[in-house]
Amino acid sequence: MFNTKEIKSLYDLREAFPTEADAIKYLEQLRWKSGIIISPYDSESKAYRCGNGRYKCQSTGKYFSIRTGLPCENSK
Repeated sequence: MFNTKEIKSLYDLREAFPTEADAIKYLEQLRWKSGIIISPYDSESKAYRCGNGRYKCQSTGKYFSIRTGLPCENSK
């Protein structure tokens, strides 16, 4: 996993995460350490990766992103 203590500038951040997909992959590792996607709407339900950084909760049918429920939820 990436060492975030190495990021000291915006340049370092861009080097660490050159694409949005790289950032999403890193956040997935932080949020779902077991590798199993857990829906913020129903923790007992299965969740599926839909692409473009979106996921879908099977039981509620709601879509969510890696940022759902976090302070950065409405950021880009």
